[in-house]
Amino acid sequence: MAVTVRVIDSTQSFFDLRDKWNDLLNLSTATVFQSWEWQWVWWQNFKQGKRLFILLVLDDDELIGIAPLIKSFSSLELPLTVVSFLGGMITDYNDFISQRGYEERVVEAVFSYLKNQDGWEALDLNEISGNSPNLRILKKVVQQVGGLEKRELAQDMAYRLFLPSDWDNLLPLLSKKFRWNINYYTRRLFRDYRVKIVKVDDEDEIKRAMDEFFKLHRKRWFEKKIPTLLLSKKYQNFHHQISQEFFQVGKLSLYLLHLNEKAVAALYGFEYGNVFYYYLGGFDPDWAHLSVSNVLTSLVVKETIKRGFKVFDFLRGEEEYKLKWGSSPSQNWRILVAKKRGTANLIVKLIAHESLLIKKVKAGLKFKI
Repeated sequence: MAVTVRVIDSTQSFFDLRDKWNDLLNLSTATVFQSWEWQWVWWQNFKQGKRLFILLVLDDDELIGIAPLIKSFSSLELPLTVVSFLGGMITDYNDFISQRGYEERVVEAVFSYLKNQDGWEALDLNEISGNSPNLRILKKVVQQVGGLEKRELAQDMAYRLFLPSDWDNLLPLLSKKFRWNINYYTRRLFRDYRVKIVKVDDEDEIKRAMDEFFKLHRKRWFEKKIPTLLLSKKYQNFHHQISQEFFQVGKLSLYLLHLNEKAVAALYGFEYGNVFYYYLGGFDPDWAHLSVSNVLTSLVVKETIKRGFKVFDFLRGEEEYKLKWGSSPSQNWRILVAKKRGTANLIVKLIAHESLLIKKVKAGLKFKI
């Protein structure tokens, strides 16, 4: 059977792909971040200076793969045409979408197509999860393609908690101190306060709840004198839009913990398949002495277990609280391909410098929850 590649480079064509895109997603091992909704809303908010370069891989007329890509016309302040993932740096896991069993065929078709195309100088595929079945194939195929310069760079660590069938089976896996903390403060809150856990289930409540979440998230980071992306209006607009889109398709999970009618903690996440994705949290530092963030997280973890989720994904970032939950680390990777050795060497040096600066900043931003 003939495998062909088709390019999608117009916004209307991207929009029209919605159903086929998500049908393929359901046949793949890709994450919630490869959903059409996430990719579409990202494009609406961050498309300036970029051009769509989505590659559809077809086996005869059957869609077996999507490479959700864009072209940028500068990179690291260099005048280079770079092909990279839709979703950019704010996406925890970037990846191709491949029908199960067709991963190798999809990756090979994409790289065969790219190798023979003009109009790009570097391919920068960032934040590919070490758990992705495409990663091993990508590394192998990239090394096999001749005439190109290749680099593999380690990026962020991500953490996943594999959920047991029952909450009582999880508790013994936690440290004695952390287990005591959760149990003690949960009992104390329910004893001393009017506790209300709100999971947003009404479309009309999403914006108000997201605004409350933004406020709690910023308040925590302001108290630590640490900058946050949520100060950006564009970033807030993205999350307001994606929360609406995900609510429509049953992927939004937004929780607020109220004590005596006051919101003191929030947890903003996504659901897809058997995985719960904990994207961001926030809490009022005035209530930190009652461990409100840990209590809310424990109640959400307990609910995900009850609902049959298999994984609670804490996503990128080496915050200490993720380890307290007994989550397992995995490495995200960045695959860089360039047509010329000089271009590859220069980009790698700049990326290495950029990565070092980011790691130093992140090391200074770590805090205990």
